[in-house]
Amino acid sequence: MKDKPDYIIDFRESLTPISLLRAGQLVKQMKPHELLEIIVTDPDVGLDVLKITPGCELVGMELDKQEDFCRIQLEKKECSDSVSLDDADPAKF
Repeated sequence: MKDKPDYIIDFRESLTPISLLRAGQLVKQMKPHELLEIIVTDPDVGLDVLKITPGCELVGMELDKQEDFCRIQLEKKECSDSVSLDDADPAKF
């Protein structure tokens, strides 16, 4: 794994649509280059999580066979298309 993550979400106990929605909302709030670590029991589910985290890149994936879980680390990339409301010029709207 790269570094200590800024955020950790543990999906070992339950992976519901609500928890996936929460993960997507968290990614939107993250700043560029922050790390999110997602813990799941099934590595295939972890790859599906990538689909709901646009703007993130897979940094590392680690399978712990003794504890039977998979740790996935994502990094939020910079998005040059986004406009922050704090920086927005009201005259443009």
